[in-house]
Amino acid sequence: MPELTSDSRCVLVVGMRPPRLPLQDGYVLHLHHLLSQLNDRHQVTFVAPDDGQGACDDIAGLTVDLADSRAGGLARHVGERLRSDKVEVIHVVGAPLAKVLRVDNTAAVSVLGALDAPHLNVDAVQASGLAQVVRKRVKRARSLWTIKHGYGLADRVVVVSDQDRTALQEVNPDLIVSVIPNGVDLGSFAPRAGIGRQTDRMVFSGALDYSPNVATAVYLAEKVLPIIRSERPGARLSLVGRDPVERVLALGQIDGVDVVGPVADMADALSAGSVYVCPMVSGTGIKNKLLEALANGLPCVASTLAIRGTDLTDGIDVLIGDDAGAVARATLLLLGDEQLRRSLSEAGRQYVEDHHSWSSVGTRYTQVYDELLNGAEQ
Repeated sequence: MPELTSDSRCVLVVGMRPPRLPLQDGYVLHLHHLLSQLNDRHQVTFVAPDDGQGACDDIAGLTVDLADSRAGGLARHVGERLRSDKVEVIHVVGAPLAKVLRVDNTAAVSVLGALDAPHLNVDAVQASGLAQVVRKRVKRARSLWTIKHGYGLADRVVVVSDQDRTALQEVNPDLIVSVIPNGVDLGSFAPRAGIGRQTDRMVFSGALDYSPNVATAVYLAEKVLPIIRSERPGARLSLVGRDPVERVLALGQIDGVDVVGPVADMADALSAGSVYVCPMVSGTGIKNKLLEALANGLPCVASTLAIRGTDLTDGIDVLIGDDAGAVARATLLLLGDEQLRRSLSEAGRQYVEDHHSWSSVGTRYTQVYDELLNGAEQ
């Protein structure tokens, strides 16, 4: 059990599903590390729908209480917890769970970990054809409705970037929104001893069925890589990540492109690269994949869009390129300059240590709890 102090709170954390290992997507990765940090500081009970696979038991001392997965079961379960336990904070992780905050709750303060502005994610998806356009409009309308009528149920909303906060408050000016960036597991993503960085090896990673990642993979393979290979014919691009769609798999037919797909350990794949390329052309929020590459000490080339929500500095922590020519030139510069690669490697790792440790994330959420509870006591 964690060693609790006089500053510890009784916190009910509600999630969409248990965060079991291996951590296969951004949501469960965030939830796992957040729970680990909160459980070290507070008396935490975690509630999620029961998916029939049992509780997550890899977080020492965490109390897990799975709810009936049928419609309304989670809300009823949360209501029972709030009535029977001395809950001080109810912390809901994931925008789709905002409706849970409608349960009768007068004692606990509430935090909604929305993480991003959902309508920006909808906007980032490219739609072609009438059916896709209609689905996109419907999904966007639902997102806006949720922001207007669901997010306001929380005393505080938390997102990972200033861009997301601004976007939410443009839709619902009454929201009180805090920005807490995502964290990185600094130990897991450290460079791996015994894995040498391969000469002229570029890496891009992420879920390869996610539209912004697919668009970036295509852009790299079809627009950027040919420019690089015209000067460095041996340069190769590795596309690493789960669930590559047919459009991504087809890129493997291009000279110099290796569609690696899912790997057992992302840090191993990163450690084999010379340069990480992340010129995102769409998408929102902080790019965890970029932070992971920086934590790995892999020198990075990114677009302005990719570094939104961070304080990364062009020429010091990363190199920035916003068109195919600029991305190619920055990558070629890095591939040909070992000293520059070393400089960016050290600076990038230091940046993540200073700004994106999970410990700092846990501390900042605790500060939000204290602000709300102190305000409620006044």
